[in-house]
Amino acid sequence: MMPQSRFNSSFISIVSLALLTGAPPAQANIGDFGFGSRTASLAGAGVAFGSDGFASYANPAMMSWQTAFTGPNGSAASLVAPAVSSRLKFSYGWIFMHPSFLPIQNVVVENHYASGLPQNAPGNFRKDSVDTSYRNTVGQELGVSYIAAPEFHQLAFGVTTFVPWEQLALVDSGETYIPEYVLYRARTQRPQFEVAASAQATEHFSLGVGIHFGSALTSNGTVLVQTDSSLPSTLRISASAKTKASPYFGLAYSSEPTSTNPTTTAGFVFRLPLSSTNQLNVSSGARGIGNIATLDFNFKALSTVYYDPMSLELGGTVAYTDSARLFLEADYQFWSKFEAPSVSIQDPRTTTCDSGSPCGILISSSQNPAYAYHNILIPKVAHEWKLGTQSIRLGYAYRPSILAHPNNGAGNYLDPPKHLINAGYGMEFKKFLSFDTPCNVDFHASYQQLVTQKITKSQGDELGQGVGDLKIGAPGYEAGGKIFGGGVSLSLAI
Repeated sequence: MMPQSRFNSSFISIVSLALLTGAPPAQANIGDFGFGSRTASLAGAGVAFGSDGFASYANPAMMSWQTAFTGPNGSAASLVAPAVSSRLKFSYGWIFMHPSFLPIQNVVVENHYASGLPQNAPGNFRKDSVDTSYRNTVGQELGVSYIAAPEFHQLAFGVTTFVPWEQLALVDSGETYIPEYVLYRARTQRPQFEVAASAQATEHFSLGVGIHFGSALTSNGTVLVQTDSSLPSTLRISASAKTKASPYFGLAYSSEPTSTNPTTTAGFVFRLPLSSTNQLNVSSGARGIGNIATLDFNFKALSTVYYDPMSLELGGTVAYTDSARLFLEADYQFWSKFEAPSVSIQDPRTTTCDSGSPCGILISSSQNPAYAYHNILIPKVAHEWKLGTQSIRLGYAYRPSILAHPNNGAGNYLDPPKHLINAGYGMEFKKFLSFDTPCNVDFHASYQQLVTQKITKSQGDELGQGVGDLKIGAPGYEAGGKIFGGGVSLSLAI
């Protein structure tokens, strides 16, 4: 924000922070890593095969695929193919992912444009290191699907949830000008909730529909700040939240609906976009010179604390032997309409002083950097080998950046392209503890390598004025790093 008239409004930041941290959980998307260790080990290629308890997220149409109690060789149940026995599928898992980004050191973090430093005086910028330590993703996943009416087109219902362990929710808009990995600050730090239903349309095809939940929060704050220590400062906060929902649709095909190991399968999912927003309305007063005058000013702040793009997901599998299956999938995500999490302060204004006359102070609105986003295509390829009651899985995906080009001008949003390499191991059992309930236990390890990008800042400040390394992030830095971790999940067929 660039003030047109210098004014110390630090208490606005305090109010904004208080209101933001009072926000309810916004929608996260742990599906970026993959729900359940089986799908995660396949680099998320689960739209066409893998009807465990998390099917209500991966492709709700697969919930109408029943799961057999015995496999083709008399082994324990396979929880990944349509058959004719079980109606209830339950999956529970844990996931841990650790981000490790390249250090960003000795770059401009303050200048006259983005702080109160003087424009033309010596020392009009400050260099420092940037905090690139982001929170781990740690949490538990739960998925349940149930064929409620097998006699009526295999009508099924399901739910998929994710709950982080370290906190119920984290709301953090991230930095506006300082280098910021825009999709990694809080994207997987909130609960996720999906519900879905499905039915069999024909012998080979089933259809599904789900709802992806988020929220919209409106907060109001009234504050009076006193500089006289004998007088109290006061603050009131009120907030209301409304549920937001976005539908998604699934289609699933199996060449042999009654087989536990169909030769070919295919799946398609279409997800509509969802933005979880936060609006802050602040009405404030500050008595800045003893008991002489009270300065009133107000502002509205808007932020999209979480954004899910519209996406098209198409995939297929081929079992070319009784024990080997190839997975291919392509996800097309519409990020060109991305709503950034940065807070935008709109129409800040002073009203009247105690004297009843205008105060003569002008405060500027936010002037957040403009970024060019574009749609991306994410190819995925994976393979699964079954060795009796054991399975080995490998998966690879490539995810391009949602940013059209590196930000060498104003602004420092970062989202390097990345390679995803995953592996997994699964075991099938005829019993779960002492119960005659077949179960699968799956493990996965995940490694994501962010492609290193060289960011070199152009001359001058954010307005293109002056000569030298004056922009935030100047003279430049390297962006990249890695994300690694894994998880385990248990699935039951009842």
